[in-house]
Amino acid sequence: MFEKIQRNFIQFIINKPKVTLLMGVIIFLSFGIGATYIKSNFSAKIWFDDEYPAMQNLDNFEKRFGGDQFIAVGFYSKNEEGLFTQENLKLIAELTEELWLLPDIIRVDTISNFNHIQADGNDINIVPLVDEPIDPEQVKKNITANDDIKNFLISENLKFTFLNAQVKPLFGESPNYTEVMVKLKEILKKYEREDRRFVLMGNVVVTYAFREITKTDNEKTIPFMFGFILIILVLYFRSVAGVITPLIISLITIISTFGVMGHFGFVFNSILAAAPGILLAICLADTVHIMSTFYYQYYNGKKLKDALEYSLNKNFLATILTTLTTSVSFFTISFTDLIPIHDLGILSGIGTVFAWLFTFLFLPPLFLLFPEKMVKKMWNEKPSKTAEDSKFSSIIWRFKFPIVIAFTALSVWSFITAMDNQVNSDPLKYFAEETQIKQDYNLTKEYFKGIRGIELEVDSGEADGIKDPKFLKIVDSFIKELNTQEDIIQINSIIDIVKKVNKQLNSGKEEKFSIPRSREEIAESLLLYTMGLPPNQGIEDLVSLDNRYIRLKIKWSLENSRQSMDKDELIHKIAKTYGLKTLTGGFFPIYASVNNMVVDSFFKSMTMAIILVSLIILIVFRNPFLAFLAMLPNIIPLAFGAAYMALNNIYIDIGTSIVSAICLGIAVDDTIHFVTHFVLNQKKYGDSFKALNETFLSTGKALILTTGLLVVGFGSFVMADFLPNHYFGILCAIVLTFALLTDLLFLPALLTIWYRKDKLK
Repeated sequence: MFEKIQRNFIQFIINKPKVTLLMGVIIFLSFGIGATYIKSNFSAKIWFDDEYPAMQNLDNFEKRFGGDQFIAVGFYSKNEEGLFTQENLKLIAELTEELWLLPDIIRVDTISNFNHIQADGNDINIVPLVDEPIDPEQVKKNITANDDIKNFLISENLKFTFLNAQVKPLFGESPNYTEVMVKLKEILKKYEREDRRFVLMGNVVVTYAFREITKTDNEKTIPFMFGFILIILVLYFRSVAGVITPLIISLITIISTFGVMGHFGFVFNSILAAAPGILLAICLADTVHIMSTFYYQYYNGKKLKDALEYSLNKNFLATILTTLTTSVSFFTISFTDLIPIHDLGILSGIGTVFAWLFTFLFLPPLFLLFPEKMVKKMWNEKPSKTAEDSKFSSIIWRFKFPIVIAFTALSVWSFITAMDNQVNSDPLKYFAEETQIKQDYNLTKEYFKGIRGIELEVDSGEADGIKDPKFLKIVDSFIKELNTQEDIIQINSIIDIVKKVNKQLNSGKEEKFSIPRSREEIAESLLLYTMGLPPNQGIEDLVSLDNRYIRLKIKWSLENSRQSMDKDELIHKIAKTYGLKTLTGGFFPIYASVNNMVVDSFFKSMTMAIILVSLIILIVFRNPFLAFLAMLPNIIPLAFGAAYMALNNIYIDIGTSIVSAICLGIAVDDTIHFVTHFVLNQKKYGDSFKALNETFLSTGKALILTTGLLVVGFGSFVMADFLPNHYFGILCAIVLTFALLTDLLFLPALLTIWYRKDKLK
């Protein structure tokens, strides 16, 4: 039945090239037009749908406290006086005003407008730290008296300060911070000078950086990829047709796949930026196998039509199988709640099918519809003569047992070494050292002990519950215990303000720096404080509108995501000992969920890919042991890649976690081509050595070429500044290279041992 379908399909293509080409064009246009509908999102909100608990938690946090999307403009002064000069303090005040004028800014907090509490008899005055006329020494004195802004708005050495601008919450919308970032950079450009430095931090800046790095990476990697692939095709085919045809079909495949993205509402992001490179490599593999066979037959006497028909028939089963196994492997990584990974799996799987379909619908008509003289001119070089015997076959035959032993030993070592791999994830670790945001981050770390942390919500259990002195005293004790931990640098909350006001209302007595004794006193303290505040500088970012929740802004020195998650868990355990209900707000729970799901996604996709690919091979070869032999050369390279990660301290993260499933689906292609041709030749000759020799002669070069194209395609990501894609490229290139070696050494050795009854002729 399959042979009948194959025969009818290929005959239709050969006999009706115009109809075939028209079908291809219609399919391409139908899907390709969707590429114009693509939207993009580079914020943390891309990871989960709106119903996911972490996303609902973020939504509730934004409603209670106005969100935590912010821009942190760091100002570093290189002069000896640090920030405390008339000029610098005036600059900070001017910048504060200019930040207010940026689009979508709802709050600006700087040392210039920080609310300094002063007592005047029974009155409370709220004045900014930097006031006219500017007195640097008085400002320095005021800052020294406010420890809660150290390592928060200003460094301990008083040379580095942050101006924090909060952006309005989006409540489910996809953020686009291009306008605010472009205008901010224009503002900062006016103040640039050799003795000062501005840095940009904050989650808004990170989101914008993801957008920019995706753009610049594509501008670097895609031309590099096309250039190297072009060189390889020229060296191999040495003809116009051999270079242009694969690239045209690849471009059609990529556009159609991105059209699917637009039609079905997939959102473009930094992870999906890897899709064009993946699809380019996949598509080239199909076209090269068919063109390679055609090229060889055409210049060995067959007519163009006959050579094309022979090539299509010879590669039909193998390309069907490789398309099936590769797409299945891609689809397995879509079984995750991580939306970018899910979308990459779906689109890459669909793109793999497109690659096969367009290869058959476009390649034959392109040759058949042109005059044969033109086609022959395009194939202007004859292939080099092939030796009757492959010396490589003789080497494999003689040293088959040492080869198997060596690969077995390497496999055992790889599996043992791979056990040391760790899971880690950190948005700022996704940027290469030479990127601006990473340089800004490194400079900031030199002056601030802690620039990471969490937003902790403490629930009083009722509206106006934060005015309960008992509740506030428990929270205060909880904060004091947290502050005893070495890695927690700073905790800011409304409690600091309540205690300061109470102290000033009691003649500045130090012992009155405490929680008032009654609800009425707490309510009075908050009222007096808020009445003295300027517009848009209220306490709504520290307490919820119904006065039920308190927000604790916790800064710590931790950078490792695993350590941060452990610390977050410990904080909640400590809170329980005080009888407090706490919840981590903001974006940290999203990153924590991503980190936790990386492992789950890795093992789930890996297990499914191995099982499904094994079943496909078993169904095809209908020989359990042969299927087992075919799978071994594809699992060993994965173990080697994992060992490489462990040795080079490359963490399992969103980029590296999908390498195994993708590489398995791609690497098995070469195995299928080799085993399929070996089995057919074994049946034809009844001699294992002849079967091995013929297989190397007919498919060896094509396997090397396609793997070379895949390695170049994926290896191009090494140039990416987005490190998940960078390491994805490195690992794919390493695994696929090693997979080729196993297919050319280990697999032939296994096959010749399995058919060991035959002797060398």
